[in-house]
Amino acid sequence: MKKLMILAIAVLFMIPAWANAGMGLGLKGGVASSSDFDDNLTHVGADFRFGLVMVELIISGEYSWKKYDLGGYELTAHQIAGTGSLVYPIKLPVVSPYVGGGVGSHTFIFSYGESAGTEDLTETKFGYHFIGGVKLGAPTMPIKLYAEYRHYWVPFEGETAKYYTLTAGIILGM
Repeated sequence: MKKLMILAIAVLFMIPAWANAGMGLGLKGGVASSSDFDDNLTHVGADFRFGLVMVELIISGEYSWKKYDLGGYELTAHQIAGTGSLVYPIKLPVVSPYVGGGVGSHTFIFSYGESAGTEDLTETKFGYHFIGGVKLGAPTMPIKLYAEYRHYWVPFEGETAKYYTLTAGIILGM
């Protein structure tokens, strides 16, 4: 508990330095959806953002999941992504929209089973995405809110998986 408290205090003191250096850490939550799924998947993630000369680099880790009951069988769909994006922000006083694209690694895991045991199907592919969003917050504030849309294309043999995420979050820094 003491180590966690020290870490939290250290992060709070680093936020102004991150903002001045053009860096930020974002945490987000929302939904992931595809025409292949009946319902939305729960989606969470973290972003590390770097302000470059005219663009921002966003390094993201994301995880989506959903459990389905298939008449005695339970199917759990997982999707894990590690992505990098370049976005062009339009810097306005309080609202800053941005648009861009990126690439990343996507792992799809389908685990299913019953009381006898479980089996998994896992596949990892390289994909690309479009990203659009908006940051809200005064330039002098080290904490900002953001909302974001990402549309992903992940090529498989014979077809391309398409899905999107809608998220909202908070950025510490930038």
